Amino acid sequence: MAKKAPRRTAQRILEAALDLFNRFGEPNVSTTLVAGELNIRPEWSHDGTTLYFYQVRPRPTFRSIPVAGGPSREIAPWSYRSQYGAAVDPDGRVAVYAAVDRGLLQQSRLRELDTGRETALPFAMYEHSFSRDGRWIAGESRDGEVMLCGVSSRSCEPLTPMHRFGLISLAWSADGARLFYVRHTSAGTFGDVMSVGVHGGEVETHGVRLCCEMLGGWKTRTSSSSWTSTM
Repeated sequence: MAKKAPRRTAQRILEAALDLFNRFGEPNVSTTLVAGELNIRPEWSHDGTTLYFYQVRPRPTFRSIPVAGGPSREIAPWSYRSQYGAAVDPDGRVAVYAAVDRGLLQQSRLRELDTGRETALPFAMYEHSFSRDGRWIAGESRDGEVMLCGVSSRSCEPLTPMHRFGLISLAWSADGARLFYVRHTSAGTFGDVMSVGVHGGEVETHGVRLCCEMLGGWKTRTSSSSWTSTM
């Protein structure tokens, strides 16, 4: 089996995330704009009250901060490059991340945040995303499959076939019935907007997304060839 090509967007994500955080963060709220700090890859909590992010300096950690303001706190001593793509469950009790060694995915690990106890999922994934009820974790396999793993059962199954092109993003539908994702195309700058049911079934294609520049936002081209900005 051919080795999956290294991801080319990771460095640009690192450089862009902090700028996006500072430009589009909650106005008039002091978050992490402290001299000497570098914070990247902010993600909303499920209830919208908290931001989770990686701190690059003064020392690598995974942290949270209230959207209403106040100091941040360390969740785990993780670095973005080695404990990649951390996601926290809706109850704020468990986090999952991709263990990466010298750029290669090793395994997906679950951490109980109150005890620090960690266990491995039976399948290694990127792009982890908890379901709204916290019972499931979706992700992307090394071979480009959309995967679904049970948090309690620790069993995983592919929802889509293997694919030579990886995913750009992955998100649950509001009702939890489908997983939406953007998959690279051969053009590189384009990505197909697709979805699949969490119980399997046919993959649906909803449009094409074009990234004009990393900080300029994405645009979606529908079948009618109209363009709609998403930022």
